[in-house]
Amino acid sequence: MTLTIWILFSDRLFCSRLAALVGRAVPGSKVFLFSSVPDCLQKAGGRMPADLIFADPFADPAFWPFLQDLQSQGRTDLIILTKDGRPACLATALQKGAWDFLLLPVRGKRLFQSLDRYLAIRTGLSQSRLLTQASVDRCLALRAPIPAPSKAVDPGEEKLLSCLASLGPQGADAVTLSRLLDCSPGTARTKAEALVQKKMAGRRPGLSGKKGRPRTFYYLVNASWPV
Repeated sequence: MTLTIWILFSDRLFCSRLAALVGRAVPGSKVFLFSSVPDCLQKAGGRMPADLIFADPFADPAFWPFLQDLQSQGRTDLIILTKDGRPACLATALQKGAWDFLLLPVRGKRLFQSLDRYLAIRTGLSQSRLLTQASVDRCLALRAPIPAPSKAVDPGEEKLLSCLASLGPQGADAVTLSRLLDCSPGTARTKAEALVQKKMAGRRPGLSGKKGRPRTFYYLVNASWPV
């Protein structure tokens, strides 16, 4: 999938390094570097509108009106990279519909994870076929960040967290989890119950299988599922 990506930062060295990382994560895309909103307005005339922008909107008061104008012409998504970690900034980013909010300095692995989720959803939404509930839930799971495991989480539980994140808000029963984890249903249930005790997972009653047998479903909690 070819994307047009704009990077807006006054630090030219940072722009170049970020462009190199983005180029590795999204090969074949067109990446343009700008030092500011006025620089972008001057140089981007006649070019295709951006599919995705990397910027720090809190460093330039002209950015939000600029983004609103772009979004009125078509879909333009935003990934914020900023050193400003105030809760008010995060609240503003969510209100403005930012795709992701990354605090600088950010690790390349975290940036790649954000881009991987973004590309997966853009690819899924660009297909002409109708979405099924499973594909909708998959998109929601891709959007939700996987919570960072605490020191009290063992490798098996960490894998279970990743599985629950991929399943979406509906979760799964112990039998389904055992297939994903390659273990017995009893082991999967034990690990899931351990996460419930740590308040990292929740459980609810449900029906499973063709006969609709009652099962306990486990799901990820504290994930920012979009509505």
